[in-house]
Amino acid sequence: MVAFLWEEQDEALVCRAATGFTGEPDELIRTVRIRPSDTERLQQLLDNPTAEPLFFEHDTPDEFIRTMMERTGAVALVVVPIATNDRFYGVLNVSVTEGPERLEATPALRSLLAGVVAQTATALDNARLIETMAHQARFDNLTGLLGHRAFHEALEIQLERGAGTFTLASIDIDDFKLVNDLHGHPVGDEALRRVAEALRCSVREQDAVFRVGGEEFAVVMPGLVADNAVKVAERIRAEVARTAFLLPLRVSVGLASWPDDARDRDSLLERADAALYAAKHAGKDRVVGAAAAAAEAGRENPTAARTNLLDLLRAKDPNTVTHSAHVAALAVEVGRRLGIDGDRLADLRTAGGLHDVGKLAVPDAILNKPAALDDEEMNVVRSHSVVGAELLRAAGWGGVARFVLEHHERVDGTGYPNGLTGDDISLEARILHATDAYDAMTSDRPYSRAMMKSAAIDELRRGSGTQFDPEVVRTLLDVLRAHDDFTPSWSVETVLDPGSTRAAE
Repeated sequence: MVAFLWEEQDEALVCRAATGFTGEPDELIRTVRIRPSDTERLQQLLDNPTAEPLFFEHDTPDEFIRTMMERTGAVALVVVPIATNDRFYGVLNVSVTEGPERLEATPALRSLLAGVVAQTATALDNARLIETMAHQARFDNLTGLLGHRAFHEALEIQLERGAGTFTLASIDIDDFKLVNDLHGHPVGDEALRRVAEALRCSVREQDAVFRVGGEEFAVVMPGLVADNAVKVAERIRAEVARTAFLLPLRVSVGLASWPDDARDRDSLLERADAALYAAKHAGKDRVVGAAAAAAEAGRENPTAARTNLLDLLRAKDPNTVTHSAHVAALAVEVGRRLGIDGDRLADLRTAGGLHDVGKLAVPDAILNKPAALDDEEMNVVRSHSVVGAELLRAAGWGGVARFVLEHHERVDGTGYPNGLTGDDISLEARILHATDAYDAMTSDRPYSRAMMKSAAIDELRRGSGTQFDPEVVRTLLDVLRAHDDFTPSWSVETVLDPGSTRAAE
């Protein structure tokens, strides 16, 4: 007895179970693929799935079936279709290898065979139903894309396996409600299908595209940091804009990268959604990353901008946040002694807390490298002062942005990014440069152990007049002498609280 099932993709009957054969006949049965071109009887079954059983003798005129019977040692054969309604699943072959060369199609035999195939067909129907339900749970029926459930499963898999960097794109069709309101839902459905196809055509082979609900889509891009993901997102946006349709189609895209922008699923979703909102708010039909979205929020709500930038920085590197709080506290104490007060002191405090925010753009592999950086990697790190200034300037903090931009300039002109000298560097930046260096030297870093306080002070003295402003160094040393163990208790949130005017403790 052999069960052959119909394989749609291969358009052939394939053996899925066999019993009663050994040796060469068994191998033949298990490897043969029977196609409609082999025997017209198969085409008849495909055309009429509920056909009656077919009885064959050893001298049947059907050449293919006769040859198969000879090679398997069958003297008689019954072929029973496995089908329900109009669904053809395959056939059950009952071979007679001994005994009469002709089988009588008695009512009892027909009833027995009908009972066997009915149970088989019902089991296959149930399996097909389960498969269909599973498919519908994972796929969106309208677009054929993976659906909402599959999207969240994919995120969990990426995070649980520690798969490295990946970027999430949150995508929304601009003004989609107008499409439905003006042209009706059938046109809206076709627009969704066109956008889905544009997404499929635009992403890389390893990327996964989802329809997460309504006019919202998502793409998970394994192995891509934000900068590279922008290229894919821009390709998506451009492909949608080129799509021929009854009316122009446009999308806005928000990007968030793991682990640079977030360290858990909920935060990643929030960052991507916030970036998408920023893209909409900025005029639609554009791509916005999480860091840029944080800056965009600053235009409307400086407090929210501070929170967003801090959350991004904390997700990127918690140690940088702690370091920033220490730098801000020291800088405020030095600034006070040098006559800085009021709003200017508040700006210095903010600059200290966010002086390294540009490191959001530095890959983790470079930021946490335990060995010395090569020239190319060093250039990437040095870009953080420019990136940080751009983020703060976009948030409306022009004065603070200047201090962050200049906080690696040296008084002898050998600093970066602009090689400024002496008083051309703002006093606030000169203060940040010295306090940043001191805290870095006295803290454990990926590439070095913390120095003793006395050794760090010696380094400050050696750099006075070349790397550091001499007056700033003298004042910083006074602060350190006044506070034998300068360990500020400020959190970075306190540092950035505009209502806080406390000195470092």
